[in-house]
Amino acid sequence: MTSRNDEAEAVLRRVEEAEERQSRTLEPVGVAPAKDSNSSHLCLINLVIGTLYCSKGNFQFGLSRILRSFEPSVAQKLDKTTWLYAKRMLLGLIYKLNHHEVTLSATNLTECIDFLEQCEEAGRTIPLRVQIQGGRGGVTSSFVGAEARLLKKLFLKYAK
Repeated sequence: MTSRNDEAEAVLRRVEEAEERQSRTLEPVGVAPAKDSNSSHLCLINLVIGTLYCSKGNFQFGLSRILRSFEPSVAQKLDKTTWLYAKRMLLGLIYKLNHHEVTLSATNLTECIDFLEQCEEAGRTIPLRVQIQGGRGGVTSSFVGAEARLLKKLFLKYAK
């Protein structure tokens, strides 16, 4: 995975520059970019790279890549797709922590908890699925914020 890092970094820089150019030409000065704008390519690329490193066992670098993919604002980058990738990695990390296959520094643990707090806040209104149940069940739904809160509780157990 490390033999072509320079080429990969060049591609990432080109994507980042293209997204910056696009955001400057589409948005008026002083206005935050729209959440629906087509500027999530770099975020998704970083999420996939971070997931790949985590799957190879390098959780420290993978986690940093995933958390960096949501910069500068979690609220701006968080949607169903980005949450799916981040959640998948975080669940894998919890699994490894639970089975004592990996250790996590206090700094990384704090970064995870802070990230999940931001996701909880930004994801309160982002629905994941809606199930319509017959009978007395009614309509139930799940939101990114609720899942982030549950994951945060799991990570808080390891912070003690």
